Amino acid sequence: SLSYRCDHMMDCVDNSDERNCNYPQCTEKTCANGACYSNSQHCNGLQDCRDGSDELNCREGLTMWSQHCPIHQFQCTNGYCVPQSFVCDHWDDCGDNSDEQGCDSNSRDCYPGEWGCPDSTVCIPVGKVCDGKPDCPGGTDETNSTTHQTCSLDRCSVLSCEFLCHPSPQGGACYCPEGFIVANDSRSCVDYNDCEIWGICDQLCEDRPGTHHCSCANGYFLEQGHICKANVSVGLPQLIFTNGGDVMMADIHGRFVRTLVPSQGRGFGVGVAYDFYSNLVFWSDTYNQKVYSANYNGENIKEVLTTAVRNVQNLAVDWVNLKLYVLEAMVERIDMCDFSGGNRVTLIAENLESPHGLALDPTVGYMFFTDMGVGQKKTKLERAFMDGSNRVELVKNRLGTPTGVTLDIVTRRVYWSDSHFDTVETVTYNGLNRKIVLNGGTQSPHPFGMAVFENHVFFTDWTKMGVIRTNRFNGSDPVLLYRTAKRPGHVVVSHPVLQTLAMNPCGRNNGGCQHICVLSHRSDNNGLGFRCKCRYGYDLQHDHRTCFKVKDFLLLATSLVVRGIPLNLTLQEDVILPLTGLGTSFSGSAVEFDGNEEAVFFNDRSSGLIYKSNLNGTIQQILTGYRVGSIDAMAYDWTSKVLFWTTTTYRAIVAFRVTDKSRRDIVTGLRNPKGIAVHPSAGYLFWSDWYRPAVIMKAFTDGSNAVPLVNTTLGWPYGLALDYVMDRLYWVDSLLDQIGHIGIEGTDRQTFTNIGQITQPYSLTVYSGDVMTRGIFEMRKSDGGGNIMIRQGVPGVMNIKAYTADLHTFTSRCNVVPNGLCSHFCFPTPSFSRVCGCPYGMKLQPNQRDCIKDESVPPPDNNCGDYSFECDEGRCRPNSFRCDGIIDCVDRTDETNCTNTATCSPLAFTCNNKHCIYSSWRCDGLDDCGDGSDEVNCPTRLPTTCAANFFTCNNNRCIAKTWVCDGENDCGDGSDEHNCNSTITTCPSGFFLCPDHRCISNFYVCDGDQDCLDGSDEKDCEFSCQSYEFACASGDQCVSSSYRCDGMFDCRDHSDEQNCPTRGPGLCHKDEFQCQTDGFCIPDQWECDGHPDCEDGSDEHNSCPAVTCRPNDFQCANKMCIPTSWLCDGENDCRDMSDEQNCPTPPYSCPSGQWLCPTDQVCIDLNKVCNGQKDCPNGADESPICSDAKVSLLDVCLV
Repeated sequence: SLSYRCDHMMDCVDNSDERNCNYPQCTEKTCANGACYSNSQHCNGLQDCRDGSDELNCREGLTMWSQHCPIHQFQCTNGYCVPQSFVCDHWDDCGDNSDEQGCDSNSRDCYPGEWGCPDSTVCIPVGKVCDGKPDCPGGTDETNSTTHQTCSLDRCSVLSCEFLCHPSPQGGACYCPEGFIVANDSRSCVDYNDCEIWGICDQLCEDRPGTHHCSCANGYFLEQGHICKANVSVGLPQLIFTNGGDVMMADIHGRFVRTLVPSQGRGFGVGVAYDFYSNLVFWSDTYNQKVYSANYNGENIKEVLTTAVRNVQNLAVDWVNLKLYVLEAMVERIDMCDFSGGNRVTLIAENLESPHGLALDPTVGYMFFTDMGVGQKKTKLERAFMDGSNRVELVKNRLGTPTGVTLDIVTRRVYWSDSHFDTVETVTYNGLNRKIVLNGGTQSPHPFGMAVFENHVFFTDWTKMGVIRTNRFNGSDPVLLYRTAKRPGHVVVSHPVLQTLAMNPCGRNNGGCQHICVLSHRSDNNGLGFRCKCRYGYDLQHDHRTCFKVKDFLLLATSLVVRGIPLNLTLQEDVILPLTGLGTSFSGSAVEFDGNEEAVFFNDRSSGLIYKSNLNGTIQQILTGYRVGSIDAMAYDWTSKVLFWTTTTYRAIVAFRVTDKSRRDIVTGLRNPKGIAVHPSAGYLFWSDWYRPAVIMKAFTDGSNAVPLVNTTLGWPYGLALDYVMDRLYWVDSLLDQIGHIGIEGTDRQTFTNIGQITQPYSLTVYSGDVMTRGIFEMRKSDGGGNIMIRQGVPGVMNIKAYTADLHTFTSRCNVVPNGLCSHFCFPTPSFSRVCGCPYGMKLQPNQRDCIKDESVPPPDNNCGDYSFECDEGRCRPNSFRCDGIIDCVDRTDETNCTNTATCSPLAFTCNNKHCIYSSWRCDGLDDCGDGSDEVNCPTRLPTTCAANFFTCNNNRCIAKTWVCDGENDCGDGSDEHNCNSTITTCPSGFFLCPDHRCISNFYVCDGDQDCLDGSDEKDCEFSCQSYEFACASGDQCVSSSYRCDGMFDCRDHSDEQNCPTRGPGLCHKDEFQCQTDGFCIPDQWECDGHPDCEDGSDEHNSCPAVTCRPNDFQCANKMCIPTSWLCDGENDCRDMSDEQNCPTPPYSCPSGQWLCPTDQVCIDLNKVCNGQKDCPNGADESPICSDAKVSLLDVCLV
């Protein structure tokens, strides 16, 4: 935004927004960053300075209870307001240190009657100090001759304790009566706030002099003076969890368990949630890629979400506004929808690396989730408003794999499970007072999902293979309530007190929102607010309530999903439903659109398919899966309905007619084709080739008349985009970090080199994408100015296109006259003309419009052959796979039009009801047939006898005895970790023992990452980096040398971006060559390489040595060197065709599957040889040897 220009805050990475500023002189108040504000804005509870300094040190009349801080700020104990980002930053911003309390669960906070061990976080009772037994680490509470410390009372007379003095190794220490602690003067006693003692009350606590009083929230009653129990008269508490397939319901005491909903089609249930008052249970299925709901009795099963659902790891319910929140780990996003699946909207889709845990508090409008990060990205626990805005990192230190998140909405604490550190931990909603509830491999060897109820925490464990209950304050009395046969998923506790009702701001007139009302947070109204959102296909008006239909937006093809986002900065995340194809995995790389049909084309590299989808994703059609290969870019001619793409696999450009699925390779023999663009009105096709030296080519749209458009100063040209009005071609160069454009006739080339914070542009549509900053940037197409990042943290951006339906109103000869009067392909050509073309197996008639069959022109590869069939998607499958009951084609065409008499394949089992299932599903304990016949007459498994030094698992597997009770589920059913109550004191060979009795691989020791909870695996490490690595200044991290000075922080201490060389005006780096005329910088290895890369050719100057090729290479006319084997192969390897000149005429040959008639250049099909009819002109295919009974077709030699 222009409002960020010259505002004393660095918003651009290179600080360019604060350069050449004429800052005014402040007349009233000055922010800490130098900006100005008025006296009336000082301490008004609103953040007027962008650094929040106008709300610091506001003591006058401000107390914790008299005023709320703004939504972006944290309220200190003394009433001050500081930015939330100041919390746990190792700096006392509040003045009373309340913003730094309990930030690390390793911090020491000794209670009354306790003594702090020196150089440790451990506290012990005063009575244990100097009792002759070491209780502190290193025995620092006892006499130690090595450190010259002796237990005595020598200092007591000097201390003059107010209460009593106790012997200590330091010569005595004061202590106080119960309820009091020693003051800062080390002698006086002051009242201690008992309510700060962890676990002293389950819920509510009132401090009193020398004591305290516990109470409970509504719906609970007090027991034993500090325990809060839920009122069971309104409902019995029940556990709901998944056991790897089924959804289970059980009581919280381990007395009974029942299957609520059996697995749906071998589904794998993971996430669970419920709404008590709607009598609904929700769960996600990562096998069938669906979200389901059912009543509490297991009936009325419904599919809530079936489209664009990818690996839903967690669910959460907003019971106030009746919404379901969905966390999709594979596509890294958090969506929200109605309980029926309608009104779906994306809330968070950026700056997520690997999200997992999810929890909501709709009484205050907060959402909590974990993000496990990838690569150098740190794992963190985040808090956001429930509309996805105002994200704050609550915990970002010492996190491993936090998978489960749950809340205590009474005490407003967040709990999470960490399967890397084997812990259960908790912090407040503000990220303070971090506490470890459970720690250690024997108690929680692999915690996954979790829930909190009363004074217990419940969690599923993948090593114990079950649901465990333990005390939620100290982890005491762990009990394995239920075992599961498979890995359990998440767990929740169902009870009405856990879903406290609140006044719904969306309840009246949908909050005034035209489409969707989403709960949010606000500093007043008891913390609950709302925000309007629009359905897919719409964006918010400036009134933030009404919606308008979006006609123009950005299409993003990422490695995870195809998205559509607004063109401007807006509150709306996505404007189309995310597209991921029909397979079980997805990896996108290219995208295009048809504005007239409101359709999107995209590919999936993982399955080799190309799709066509409508904008709402409800209709997805597989266009082709035949010879797709690796696609880098697409271009669509809306006038002829032809989709073009580049494929590096087949080194070609393919033309595909969408209406009838005709196809043809129109340009072949390319080396490394990448970007592509088409201008139907001008009749031109453009593509880039990265093969050195890189080039941008221009041709007619049928691939003919190809000529270089740009062949100098190019590194990795990609993201080709056209300005159809100005007739200019744009591209990005991700090697030279620049954006270029040129007239389509090859004139007026211009380059944007000063593109600010863009470090490696990759795709372009006059907007641009950057793979390094993972950002989407907008800039003026005239001069490259006005560079604004409109999105940040978009993972895996491969291709972007501006969806602008109005652009598809341009015409060509192919749509002015229906398909240009061509029977198949219509290719626009310059001067508003056209040429017709034919797909493989056909040729043009003399009228140059109609195609007829031509068996002499087969496709590049044969069809599926006699032993296979072709799926409608274009791929081949063995004939035995047809109608065998198992889906082998992604489009399911192998199982269509089948009769009940069909037989199952040899790889399948035939059920009594004629269904076919995988043979591996036979006798696995699950009814896959539906009639139980796959589980009948199963052989009885005899007990397995393992060798003497091996352990026999319950599932009859054999494992090494040293693996028993090591905290790892080696059997697979958890039986090697049953009844393990002893503490691990030794680890197997090749493992390191952490102080918390966990074993980690030696591979993780001294690797720069903290794998033991206390970081002991990274202590006293001798660190050295490889020759190809850069050593970070911290001395404990190595990063690739290529990351040095690339504009991105890769070292944790940011040292990889320090002291980086900068180009002075008109200068190049020492490893670059500067072109003479325009001053461009190119890599120095391009100098004297035989190809002019500078436009003026100055890199190939007279001082260059003569270019010589190796003995086995051929020197082209342009001095390039290529292997001799590339000569006369029909491909332009030299780029000047000199390798294809003076080539001998190749002998006539027939395509595969055909026979050459002797003495004639005539080919006939192989099955016409010796068939009794003369097909060759001379009848040679019916020679006398055909009558020889000993001769068969297999004896014919094909030449």
